[in-house]
Amino acid sequence: MGGTGVAYRPSASVSNFINLSRWVAALLVAGGHTRQLILMDYSKLRHPSWGWKIFYFFTQLGHEAVMVFFIISGYLIGGAAIMKQRARISFDAKDYAVHRAARIYTAYLPAVLLFGGLDLLGSYLFSETGLYSSELHISSMGRPANDALGLLPFLGNLTMLQTVLVPTLGTNGPLWSLACEWWYYCIFGAAMLAVADRRLAVRAFALGTAGLLCLLLPLEIVAWGLIWLLGAGIAVYGNSSRPKPGFWLTIPFAAAVIVVSRLSHTRTFGHHLADARFLVDLAIALAYGLVLLSMHRVDRPHPLARLNERLAGFSYSLYLIHFPLMVFIVAFASTFLGVGYLRSPTAGGLLYIFAVLTILCAVAFAFAATFEEQTQRVRGLLRSFRRRRGMELASAA
Repeated sequence: MGGTGVAYRPSASVSNFINLSRWVAALLVAGGHTRQLILMDYSKLRHPSWGWKIFYFFTQLGHEAVMVFFIISGYLIGGAAIMKQRARISFDAKDYAVHRAARIYTAYLPAVLLFGGLDLLGSYLFSETGLYSSELHISSMGRPANDALGLLPFLGNLTMLQTVLVPTLGTNGPLWSLACEWWYYCIFGAAMLAVADRRLAVRAFALGTAGLLCLLLPLEIVAWGLIWLLGAGIAVYGNSSRPKPGFWLTIPFAAAVIVVSRLSHTRTFGHHLADARFLVDLAIALAYGLVLLSMHRVDRPHPLARLNERLAGFSYSLYLIHFPLMVFIVAFASTFLGVGYLRSPTAGGLLYIFAVLTILCAVAFAFAATFEEQTQRVRGLLRSFRRRRGMELASAA
């Protein structure tokens, strides 16, 4: 694509597959967390049927779903920036910052404020349930929510320092991945500026900033950033003339990697085996990336494309708000309705999970309509402020 001057746009089939992946991944994360809170852990089941084995398997794929999110983010953000640069479209660092800030914070800021407040309310009203004062051994949250509801965790989460300097806010353990995402944007943007800008001083400053961030951030965040970069590389390769794998050839490999990943999660990985966990996650990302690459061989409309786009439209909001809302609902049901949690798997438990998920999706849809869909407007306001600020500085000079 070098020299064509054409901006990168995913094909119809790729866009539809990404939309499908986004809402399915968000549902796997929310559904997995809901199941983990409502039903007892699989290790405590005695002689589970094959039906329950399959159900537990699919509701344990939340971590794999986050790796899919990383690949998609790298593909759409990093890949687009690299291909525009190759097409002689200059990298605008300020516009890049405006786009990323608007995309993340338009929904993130109200989510932290509103659902951090919901955690505070829940910890006051439902303290007797123990859901806010004891450890919830659910993905990414192995400490009491009350330990992370103060001013410092709140400010730290607002500035994307969760898992860097402060814990994730309240019950909202999934916010760990938002910090990763944000710092990947920052490091990548600085690296792109170092490559694209012709001024030596700017290039040196940008490269130094990227390097400093890599040194100061936790090793886990930096290492898993390679998965995000893999997504960018897949975008560049996918939009080249090089051969792509067939869809039906990539599916068995992806399925095998998912099984290996699930089996590896049944083992306890200490800090000395963190590299093994990274390799498994890298394999998950590569497997999904190969399936995504195979979609570049197809360029035809899909009958469910509009539905997938609609569902993907509130997947980010669902990811942001589902955990504190889920805990609040379960605490309410336990206190006022006598409905227990961490219960044995039954048909009633399945109905309970379905009811909670329905509420989570409905609230996420309303939240997205109220906040997330304002992203373009916020982006416009930030651009206007940037232009106005630039004019003021120019007139002052």
